[in-house]
Amino acid sequence: MELDCKDFELKKPNLKNSNKIVVLVGVTDTGNIGNIIRSSYALGFDGVIVCGIKSFNIEGAIKASSGAIFSQFVDIYQNTYDLINRLKLNHFSHVGTSIVEEKQKQDIKQDKIALFLGSEGE
Repeated sequence: MELDCKDFELKKPNLKNSNKIVVLVGVTDTGNIGNIIRSSYALGFDGVIVCGIKSFNIEGAIKASSGAIFSQFVDIYQNTYDLINRLKLNHFSHVGTSIVEEKQKQDIKQDKIALFLGSEGE
């Protein structure tokens, strides 16, 4: 018996039909990327966009995501600023994270949210 398998291909996001996405900026650890993909899927996000890296070990991300990578889009963008502009054109609110202790609450009125997470070291 013979088994034909295709290589995994990243899925391009459809930003017009997406409401919640995670944007990883400079995150390089494959295990972390896979874990975030799994968590974003569990939290109802439409997909994950990785910025600031040229490529990553997709096999490691598939394993760490426990298969969640197959249920949402995952893509790589080279230029974070181009992505931010594209998200603005598609009416996304941009939400960021920080390790600064200053606490700030923000009510988000829009339905379309892009959650930005930074690298492990910064």
